[in-house]
Order: sequence, then structure tokens, then C-alpha cells
Amino acid sequence: MDLSKMTTGDKLFIGGGIVLFIASFFPWLGVDLNVKGLGNFSESASAWSFTLLWLAVIIGTIGTVIAILKIAGVDLPDMGGSAGTRQLIVGATALVLVVIKTVVGVSGLPDGFSTIRGIGLWIGLLACIVMTAGGFSSMKEEKAGGSSTPPMA
Repeated sequence: MDLSKMTTGDKLFIGGGIVLFIASFFPWLGVDLNVKGLGNFSESASAWSFTLLWLAVIIGTIGTVIAILKIAGVDLPDMGGSAGTRQLIVGATALVLVVIKTVVGVSGLPDGFSTIRGIGLWIGLLACIVMTAGGFSSMKEEKAGGSSTPPMA
């Protein structure tokens, strides 16, 4: 793989995707219960325990793998559109899913329980922002003719 073919947008997108995948194993969301006289009890889970979050991780990981394969020169089937546009769509989709879960938290909790937002959620959110910025940058680089990576179309 010739790393000189990677644009700044590609580096951001792929880096964000790798960080998102690694962060998916950290604690993302949890619940907290404070019982008077007994103390505070809490439990948290990784991104793989919540549908929207594992969808975001899978989408981001597939997009990252496709970007790496294309830079490595693997001949992939025509997927339509430019690489930058697809990276932007993948990053933005993962970002929207993570933002929704960040706002909603753990749904359906009874009274007395509260949502805990763990370090994995914040790292994952930042990784999705970086992926989206990388996709936007790749798209702009392609339009300006500055991309050394051929379009995936």
C-alpha cells in the first residue's frame, strides 16, 4: 500500500474509523441507581449492547475497510459516486446515530435510574466527527482536483 496516495481527508476518515472501532469496546452507556441507605449502584456496557451504536460502528468500519482497500489498489466493484462523497455519507450517518443515542441515553428506565455516558461514547462521538470531516475534506479535494486517490466510481 502506497501511503503517499492518501489525502488528508483519507487519513482523517481512516483514522477516525479505526478509533471508532477500538472505542466500541469501551464503556459507552450505562445506568445508575442511588438507593438511600444502601449506596450507589451502576452498570455500563459497550457500543455492541445498543442497536444504534453497533450500527454506527459497523457502518463506520465497513466504510473504513473500503477506503483502505481502495488506497491499497484493490479493484472493487463500482459503488457509484466519488470516494469523498461516500466517505462523507458514511461519517455523517455514523455521527447522526451516535448523536441520537447520546441525547436519548438508555431509554425506558424506571424512576430512580439515570443514564451514564461513558468514555467510549465521547471518544466514539469525536471519531465520528473526524470521519465526517475527513469525508468532507476528501470530497473537496476531489472537486479541486487535488486528490491523488482515484474516485471509486
